[in-house]
Amino acid sequence: MTIWLHVTSSYTWTRPAVGVIRVEQELFAALARHRLGQPDAAELRYCIFMGGELFEVPASAMTITPQDPATARRPGLLLALPWAAWLAVRGLWLRLATVSPLAARAFQKAKALRNRWSERRAGHQPWPRAAIQPGDAFLSVGHDWALDFTTLFTKVTEGHGARLISFCHDLIPVRFPEYCLGADQDKMVTYFDTLFARSALVLCNSACTERDVVQHHASRGLPAPQTLVVPLGCDVPQSDVLPAPDVAPEEEFILYVSTIERRKNHQVLYDVYAELSSHPDFARLPTVCFVGMQGWRVENLMEDIALNRKVSHKFKILPHVTDAQLGQLYRRALFCVYPSYYEGWGLPVAEALALGKVVIASDAGSLPEASGGHALHLGPYDTRAWRDAILRMSTDADWREGWERRVRAGFRPLTWDGAAALLWPAMAPSVKNS
Repeated sequence: MTIWLHVTSSYTWTRPAVGVIRVEQELFAALARHRLGQPDAAELRYCIFMGGELFEVPASAMTITPQDPATARRPGLLLALPWAAWLAVRGLWLRLATVSPLAARAFQKAKALRNRWSERRAGHQPWPRAAIQPGDAFLSVGHDWALDFTTLFTKVTEGHGARLISFCHDLIPVRFPEYCLGADQDKMVTYFDTLFARSALVLCNSACTERDVVQHHASRGLPAPQTLVVPLGCDVPQSDVLPAPDVAPEEEFILYVSTIERRKNHQVLYDVYAELSSHPDFARLPTVCFVGMQGWRVENLMEDIALNRKVSHKFKILPHVTDAQLGQLYRRALFCVYPSYYEGWGLPVAEALALGKVVIASDAGSLPEASGGHALHLGPYDTRAWRDAILRMSTDADWREGWERRVRAGFRPLTWDGAAALLWPAMAPSVKNS
């Protein structure tokens, strides 16, 4: 049998790998390493879904060429004004979409048309059709909800007779629709229903996500699919080269690695610093470094940070960093934070802990599971607790070092190779494994 790795998300991605893209790339690379030296192991092959068809691609198709963050996605001088106008229009549209169902539907239709146009442009591939056979395994980890997922899943299972093995990162669009654009909610319910109905096995990144899957099916009167928990690896990119001076703050800094969106609760960090701006120790507080691109429904927060002169100098936003730079940012951070309202896993929490860094994190969703109990967990809505913890962690070196010793002594990171070893027998149960 053959194990097909579905890499459309990585194939079409043009920025440094983050979030789901990073999970797809790290996990698939680990699976390829796991297979080496196993002559009886199932064959690994790669495919993409474009224009309604599946094409076989080489393993190199999922590799992202790193971009220089100093130049990535920045328009030239002649395009500066149109680019700024587009960002302004897009921001206004996103705001309207949060309050108007009509605007939200229009926004989603525009996205669907753009995706369809992109697929048609990319549909003329130099690659051969994927020769998927009955009984093969088809592993999909990426952004399938952005594709024509009904056609994709039907083609894999009915058209080719393969076993669909899917990956559920979280059910946040279903459980917490307030964090998503309105038109996304119905689409995501349909996506999850289709995905779970078609999957022979649903991989979950945490026991928390697995419980959410089971509860989702119970609430809809449906039998739960077969599931397997495969925690994510937390290997951190290694590099002996420090990031460029304009990337890493020269002063002490707190690190928050996440897309800047409402669910991630960057707001509580701004509120803490705004409240502490008149505190005698405010000058001693580290810079807060946000590593991630701006998402939706945070326009007001970004404006507040820019306009509040009391605290604006305490925030630095890095939307584009390479893996090597991310690793160095983790190592140089005084400590890390992760105040998200809910997560299916929380990879940056585990990555920071793997490097011996103290983490102050929310106690919601899977975050206590990701930390193994070795982070300082607080309620995401408890601004006073976050204020007190950040102030003390920033100014009380003995307390912070005590937490660091606890992390180094107790946290046991799982590597991506370890995650692949957990997953392999489930993908190829009839194949001899070593």
